Amino acid sequence: MKLILLIALASIIALADCFAADQSICNPGTEISYFPNGAVRSCLLRDFYPIDGITCNHLERITFHGNGKLQSCVSSDEILVGNVPCARYGWISFYPSGRLERCTLRVVTEIEGKQCNEQEEVSFLENGKLLSCSSPPGTMPF
Repeated sequence: MKLILLIALASIIALADCFAADQSICNPGTEISYFPNGAVRSCLLRDFYPIDGITCNHLERITFHGNGKLQSCVSSDEILVGNVPCARYGWISFYPSGRLERCTLRVVTEIEGKQCNEQEEVSFLENGKLLSCSSPPGTMPF
C-alpha cells in the first residue's frame, strides 16, 4: 500500500512539473529568469502562449508563479474572468491560487456597487473582494 501511494505521489509531482514552462516559449536572445527547478520564471514570449484559459500576447513579458501557474502577462484577447471584463492588450495577473489579482478593464463595470472606469486597472484581494479601481469621470469616488 505504501509503495502504491509513493508511486502515485511521484506521478503527481512529475505531472505538475510537465506543466511548468521551459525556455522554448521565450524569444531567443532576450533575458530569461528561472526557478531553481529550471522552469521559466519570466521572459519575453516568442509566440502567443495559451495558459490557464488566457492567451498571452507574443513579444510581451510573461511571469509564472512557482507552482507553474500564470502570474502575469499582456492578454492578446478580451477575456471575462468571472464577471470582470478584462481588456485586450491589457496586463492581467493572478494569485498563485489562480484567482484574479488585477486586470485592465475593457468597459466601465460595476463591481460591488462601485463604478470602475474602462481602460483602467482594477485590483482584487485573493478572496475576490474589490481592492481598488478608478471611477469614471462624473461619478462619486468610493
